[in-house]
Amino acid sequence: MFNDSEVLEGFKHGNQRVMHGFYKEHREPFLAFIQKSFSLDPDAASEVYGDSFTALYLNVRNGKLELPLKSSLKTYLFAIGRNHALKKFRKRKEVYVEHLPEKGEGPAVESALEQQETIALVESLLQKMGEGCQKVLRMFYIEEEDFKSIAAALGVDKPASLRKKKFDCLKKMRKLLP
Repeated sequence: MFNDSEVLEGFKHGNQRVMHGFYKEHREPFLAFIQKSFSLDPDAASEVYGDSFTALYLNVRNGKLELPLKSSLKTYLFAIGRNHALKKFRKRKEVYVEHLPEKGEGPAVESALEQQETIALVESLLQKMGEGCQKVLRMFYIEEEDFKSIAAALGVDKPASLRKKKFDCLKKMRKLLP
Protein backbone atom coordinates (compact mmCIF):
# COMPACT_ATOMS: atom_id res chain seq x y z
CA MET A 1 0.00 0.00 0.00
CA PHE A 2 2.61 2.60 1.14
CA ASN A 3 6.38 2.28 1.02
CA ASP A 4 8.39 2.47 4.25
CA SER A 5 9.49 6.09 3.81
CA GLU A 6 5.86 7.16 3.24
CA VAL A 7 4.82 5.24 6.35
CA LEU A 8 7.56 6.86 8.44
CA GLU A 9 6.51 10.33 7.28
CA GLY A 10 2.86 9.47 7.89
CA PHE A 11 3.62 8.32 11.45
CA LYS A 12 5.74 11.42 12.14
CA HIS A 13 2.94 13.73 11.02
CA GLY A 14 0.06 11.75 12.52
CA ASN A 15 -1.49 10.84 9.15
CA GLN A 16 -4.41 8.63 10.18
CA ARG A 17 -4.88 7.18 6.68
CA VAL A 18 -1.26 5.98 6.53
CA MET A 19 -1.27 4.63 10.09
CA HIS A 20 -4.57 2.82 9.63
CA GLY A 21 -3.42 1.37 6.28
CA PHE A 22 -0.17 0.07 7.79
CA TYR A 23 -2.05 -1.30 10.82
CA LYS A 24 -4.58 -3.18 8.66
CA GLU A 25 -2.03 -4.41 6.12
CA HIS A 26 0.19 -6.13 8.70
CA ARG A 27 -2.34 -7.21 11.32
CA GLU A 28 -3.32 -10.63 9.95
CA PRO A 29 0.21 -11.79 9.01
CA PHE A 30 1.47 -10.59 12.41
CA LEU A 31 -1.29 -12.41 14.30
CA ALA A 32 -0.61 -15.61 12.34
CA PHE A 33 3.13 -15.33 13.10
CA ILE A 34 2.67 -14.64 16.82
CA GLN A 35 -0.03 -17.27 17.32
CA LYS A 36 2.06 -19.93 15.58
CA SER A 37 5.35 -18.97 17.23
CA PHE A 38 4.05 -18.62 20.78
CA SER A 39 0.85 -20.72 20.84
CA LEU A 40 -1.20 -17.68 21.82
CA ASP A 41 -4.94 -17.41 21.68
CA PRO A 42 -6.32 -14.71 19.32
CA ASP A 43 -6.99 -12.23 22.15
CA ALA A 44 -3.46 -12.44 23.53
CA ALA A 45 -2.00 -12.18 20.02
CA SER A 46 -4.13 -9.08 19.37
CA GLU A 47 -2.85 -7.56 22.61
CA VAL A 48 0.75 -8.18 21.53
CA TYR A 49 -0.02 -6.60 18.14
CA GLY A 50 -1.49 -3.51 19.76
CA ASP A 51 1.53 -3.17 22.07
CA SER A 52 3.94 -3.70 19.17
CA PHE A 53 2.21 -1.23 16.88
CA THR A 54 2.20 1.36 19.67
CA ALA A 55 5.91 0.79 20.30
CA LEU A 56 6.65 1.20 16.58
CA TYR A 57 4.61 4.41 16.48
CA LEU A 58 6.36 5.83 19.56
CA ASN A 59 9.80 4.92 18.21
CA VAL A 60 9.04 6.82 15.01
CA ARG A 61 7.51 9.82 16.83
CA ASN A 62 10.44 10.01 19.30
CA GLY A 63 13.02 9.91 16.50
CA LYS A 64 14.42 6.48 17.41
CA LEU A 65 13.59 5.12 13.97
CA GLU A 66 14.65 7.14 10.94
CA LEU A 67 15.78 6.65 7.37
CA PRO A 68 17.78 4.84 6.16
CA LEU A 69 16.29 1.72 7.70
CA LYS A 70 18.33 -1.43 8.30
CA SER A 71 15.25 -3.59 7.69
CA SER A 72 11.69 -3.13 6.47
CA LEU A 73 9.11 -1.64 8.81
CA LYS A 74 7.25 -4.94 8.67
CA THR A 75 10.36 -6.80 9.88
CA TYR A 76 10.87 -4.18 12.57
CA LEU A 77 7.24 -4.53 13.72
CA PHE A 78 7.51 -8.34 13.84
CA ALA A 79 10.75 -8.10 15.85
CA ILE A 80 9.07 -5.79 18.34
CA GLY A 81 6.20 -8.28 18.58
CA ARG A 82 8.54 -11.19 19.15
CA ASN A 83 10.29 -9.27 21.92
CA HIS A 84 6.99 -8.26 23.52
CA ALA A 85 5.78 -11.87 23.47
CA LEU A 86 9.06 -13.14 24.96
CA LYS A 87 8.98 -10.47 27.67
CA LYS A 88 5.38 -11.33 28.48
CA PHE A 89 6.23 -15.03 28.89
CA ARG A 90 9.28 -14.34 31.04
CA LYS A 91 7.30 -12.01 33.25
CA ARG A 92 4.48 -14.47 33.80
CA LYS A 93 6.76 -17.54 33.79
CA GLU A 94 4.10 -19.20 31.67
CA VAL A 95 4.70 -22.35 29.71
CA TYR A 96 2.52 -22.99 26.73
CA VAL A 97 2.18 -26.66 26.07
CA GLU A 98 0.34 -28.38 23.27
CA HIS A 99 -2.68 -30.31 24.45
CA LEU A 100 -2.01 -33.79 25.71
CA PRO A 101 -2.78 -36.43 23.11
CA GLU A 102 -5.72 -38.77 23.17
CA LYS A 103 -5.29 -42.37 22.07
CA GLY A 104 -4.36 -42.52 18.42
CA GLU A 105 -3.04 -38.97 18.22
CA GLY A 106 0.46 -39.84 17.05
CA PRO A 107 1.75 -36.43 15.89
CA ALA A 108 1.34 -34.82 19.32
CA VAL A 109 3.18 -37.73 20.93
CA GLU A 110 5.94 -37.47 18.32
CA SER A 111 6.11 -33.74 19.00
CA ALA A 112 6.57 -34.35 22.74
CA LEU A 113 9.28 -36.94 22.03
CA GLU A 114 11.05 -34.54 19.65
CA GLN A 115 10.94 -31.87 22.34
CA GLN A 116 12.53 -34.25 24.87
CA GLU A 117 15.22 -35.17 22.34
CA THR A 118 15.91 -31.49 21.69
CA ILE A 119 16.27 -30.79 25.41
CA ALA A 120 18.67 -33.71 25.76
CA LEU A 121 20.69 -32.47 22.77
CA VAL A 122 20.92 -28.94 24.18
CA GLU A 123 22.03 -30.30 27.57
CA SER A 124 24.75 -32.42 25.97
CA LEU A 125 25.94 -29.44 23.90
CA LEU A 126 26.03 -27.26 27.00
CA GLN A 127 28.23 -29.83 28.72
CA LYS A 128 30.75 -29.50 25.87
CA MET A 129 30.90 -25.70 26.23
CA GLY A 130 33.14 -23.75 28.55
CA GLU A 131 31.94 -22.74 32.00
CA GLY A 132 31.43 -19.09 30.95
CA CYS A 133 29.17 -20.02 28.05
CA GLN A 134 27.28 -22.51 30.19
CA LYS A 135 26.54 -19.86 32.81
CA VAL A 136 25.45 -17.18 30.35
CA LEU A 137 23.22 -19.48 28.29
CA ARG A 138 21.65 -21.19 31.31
CA MET A 139 20.95 -17.89 33.05
CA PHE A 140 19.49 -16.32 29.92
CA TYR A 141 17.48 -19.21 28.45
CA ILE A 142 16.72 -21.51 31.37
CA GLU A 143 16.55 -19.15 34.35
CA GLU A 144 15.20 -16.41 32.06
CA GLU A 145 17.32 -13.65 33.60
CA ASP A 146 17.82 -10.34 31.81
CA PHE A 147 21.28 -9.09 30.83
CA LYS A 148 21.51 -6.68 33.78
CA SER A 149 20.89 -9.49 36.28
CA ILE A 150 23.34 -11.79 34.53
CA ALA A 151 25.97 -9.05 34.46
CA ALA A 152 25.52 -8.43 38.18
CA ALA A 153 25.72 -12.14 39.00
CA LEU A 154 28.84 -12.67 36.90
CA GLY A 155 30.52 -9.42 37.93
CA VAL A 156 30.52 -7.95 34.41
CA ASP A 157 30.55 -4.15 34.14
CA LYS A 158 28.73 -3.83 30.81
CA PRO A 159 25.59 -5.88 30.16
CA ALA A 160 26.02 -5.16 26.45
CA SER A 161 29.19 -7.25 26.40
CA LEU A 162 27.08 -10.23 27.49
CA ARG A 163 25.00 -9.93 24.32
CA LYS A 164 28.17 -10.50 22.30
CA LYS A 165 29.21 -13.37 24.59
CA LYS A 166 25.76 -14.99 24.20
CA PHE A 167 25.99 -14.60 20.42
CA ASP A 168 29.47 -16.15 20.35
CA CYS A 169 28.38 -19.00 22.62
CA LEU A 170 25.39 -19.80 20.41
CA LYS A 171 27.69 -19.73 17.39
CA LYS A 172 30.00 -22.25 19.12
CA MET A 173 27.02 -24.39 20.02
CA ARG A 174 25.83 -24.46 16.40
CA LYS A 175 29.28 -25.70 15.34
CA LEU A 176 28.98 -28.55 17.85
CA LEU A 177 25.71 -29.74 16.35
CA PRO A 178 25.96 -33.23 14.85
